[in-house]
Amino acid sequence: MIQRKLIEGRYLTLTIPQLRKQATEDGIVTQAARNMTIHESTGVFTKTSVVSAGQGTKAHRNFQWLAWQPGAVTQVPLTRDVLTGPMSGCWVTHYRVGAQQYVGHVGTSTIPAETTAAKAAWNAYLERNDVALIGGFNALRACPSPFPGRRKGKDRGKGELYALVTTAGEFYAVFGYWQEPGKPRTLHIRKVLRIPAATQNDLHNI
Repeated sequence: MIQRKLIEGRYLTLTIPQLRKQATEDGIVTQAARNMTIHESTGVFTKTSVVSAGQGTKAHRNFQWLAWQPGAVTQVPLTRDVLTGPMSGCWVTHYRVGAQQYVGHVGTSTIPAETTAAKAAWNAYLERNDVALIGGFNALRACPSPFPGRRKGKDRGKGELYALVTTAGEFYAVFGYWQEPGKPRTLHIRKVLRIPAATQNDLHNI
């Protein structure tokens, strides 16, 4: 639902929760819920929405943040829309463990050993009898290039890509530029794309 509030041209002021690295034998890290809400926008010509921790009264403004860990698969129960990132080639997956749906972030990185470990953990996870794949995508691979360029005088920070999985099982890629260093962390949303799910074969052999 929050894709309706992730509007191209909108500014989001937010602090992204970080994940303390956890040791794990099987490479799977279940994350506690990190609920966040998008407040109503302010401004006339420039619309800005503050994003804060917690749950608001309007369901379509609430989401969960899924942090990621290099070399592992982080997961969170899909009880509301899940936003994760930044994405630099990682896969985001949607699956069931028993009766509960989850969203997972397969934490590949620039370190080959971590990438190998994350992929191995995910592929082994799918071999379990209680895990059933629903879908997933690779936001970076699926997005057409090039990304929108910087807008003069506005986009002075780096561009980053984020991935969204909705409770309806839809996948979205969200691209934006961070604003000036030293100011509150504000992301200028430049592109929001609905992405089709990857093939089951690709998701079983990442």
